Amino acid sequence: LDLRIFPRNDFAHDRYLYLPSVGFAILVALAFRRLKIGRASLLGYPAAQVLGPLLLALILGFGTMSESFYFKNNWIFYRYNYLFAPHNVYAANNYGVILGRLGMEHEALKVLQQAAEEDPGYWSAAYNLGCTYYRLDQPLEAERYLLRAVRINPTKPDAFYCLGMNEMEMGKINEAKAAFQIAIRLNPRGKEYHYRLGVVLEKQGNLRGALEEFRAELAVNPRHPEARRLARELQA
Repeated sequence: LDLRIFPRNDFAHDRYLYLPSVGFAILVALAFRRLKIGRASLLGYPAAQVLGPLLLALILGFGTMSESFYFKNNWIFYRYNYLFAPHNVYAANNYGVILGRLGMEHEALKVLQQAAEEDPGYWSAAYNLGCTYYRLDQPLEAERYLLRAVRINPTKPDAFYCLGMNEMEMGKINEAKAAFQIAIRLNPRGKEYHYRLGVVLEKQGNLRGALEEFRAELAVNPRHPEARRLARELQA
């Protein structure tokens, strides 16, 4: 009964009833064992005790089949959740993410905006909305929501990485450098993190520092062609 342990707007799922339903199923079975209608028998039991559970199983089986259509793929699943609970920020955020992955960026933008507005303190919605604006080449809006995301939760390296990419796009080299450095501090093995910091350092004229970052990227991601090419150029 301690609902405080669950995330806001996401505290009830039917799967929580799987184990508790065992007790209920036993009670139903005991009720069927007491069921006696007429004198007909089947498989050594009164017919009602066999046909009753069989009928119930068929009804529940049909219900399961009719309710499982939305598990066909992620788009149908998240769309169903969103249409079923349009004001649930978790459903809106997840649907927005899958729309973005399918290349439907403008549709994703509308859904993510809704989630971010309904719960301004929801980190995931702010982060995903900021990254969507970045991909749509709207850096000012992207910066607004990415800064909100890192204020809400300053422990997520991907948010700082996306913020750094956006700041580079805006020509804010120092801000980009700071964002990439935080991302690396939070996750030293994040792919692309060292490479992007190396690009920033090269732009600032810090060639030795850039070389170190390109080498660090290759240690994490040995197949990175640009990091390898730039490392060779700087070494030369």
